[in-house]
Amino acid sequence: MAIVIKQLPLVSIPFNWLESYFHEVSHGIAALLTGGNVLRIQLFANGAGLCTTQGGINFVITFSGYAGATLWGGVYRLSSIHQKAAQGFSMLLFFILICSIVFWGRDLLTWLILGVLATLFLFTIKLQKIHYLQRVMQLFGLLILLNSLSSLDLPT
Repeated sequence: MAIVIKQLPLVSIPFNWLESYFHEVSHGIAALLTGGNVLRIQLFANGAGLCTTQGGINFVITFSGYAGATLWGGVYRLSSIHQKAAQGFSMLLFFILICSIVFWGRDLLTWLILGVLATLFLFTIKLQKIHYLQRVMQLFGLLILLNSLSSLDLPT
């Protein structure tokens, strides 16, 4: 299903944003973990993004974009194995998105895209049947992994 969704132009857009967000937030987390700061995260309608950092270890920050997006996709996949892990991971991601809106978003388009992604996660948290949440988490993980692998030729 992830491969089919990736081929649908309008349906795939939020999932392209999702991968781009995880790519950029991975740069930001690496900057924070290595003593730097995140100045802003910017997301674009075409699925591209930019994370502006200051300080930190440049090699780690640069490497963390694609590696981080792939890792997030893998964590998604693993979190879908256990019901409580799926719920907890959805809540964590919703929280990270809200923090990104408040602390790192600086423009209207980025706020809009992050708002769409936060709403997507809010819906996953509200799923009444945990079985469905697990399947949605698997789908998100596979889409992030596919987008991460297919975007390797794009500049960061």
